[in-house]
Amino acid sequence: MSTNSERRDLDNHLRAHYAAQRLPAERVARILAVSDTVAGPASWWRRPQWLAAAAALVLLIGGAGFWWRAPVRMTARVAAEVAHNHLKGEAPEVQADRFGPIQLALAKLYFPLAPSAAHPLPDRLTLVGGRYCSVQGEPAAQIRLLEPDGHPCTLYVTRSTGNRLASVRPGEYEAAGVRVRIWHDEGRLFAMAL
Repeated sequence: MSTNSERRDLDNHLRAHYAAQRLPAERVARILAVSDTVAGPASWWRRPQWLAAAAALVLLIGGAGFWWRAPVRMTARVAAEVAHNHLKGEAPEVQADRFGPIQLALAKLYFPLAPSAAHPLPDRLTLVGGRYCSVQGEPAAQIRLLEPDGHPCTLYVTRSTGNRLASVRPGEYEAAGVRVRIWHDEGRLFAMAL
């Protein structure tokens, strides 16, 4: 086993040996002259083509991330707006137990309010009435429904073709403590606050 003084002696001996090992001045001058005329491997990234390619890649990835998240953000906004309006509990302007009278009373809405047979409302719900509203700035109907126990549910119906609501993702969400079910049906967006 070596002692500290033996280690120090070995370190000093190695340093002295490698300090004496130097390239001749003529060889150093030749190496420096060649290095001034040839771009080294570390400088490839400084070339404008690489910088342009890197910038394009960053923009592409950033744009793809924005494009991918945009529907998620829009879906979250719709769910939050539906939950907020549901919690306000505004009374219907039109009292009716069927969609037909509500559709006639809300004549400015040029799309059917009733869901198609492919997406029927649960039979347990009782229709109370409806009113005008908007969903993310698009004209919509707010339909008030009641559960058998008297708990209110609110159905929102608007167009989802030719506008940004087409990107809203169907599913069940929670916003402000309210469960919101979203689906698309025949060019319309439906959102049910439960």
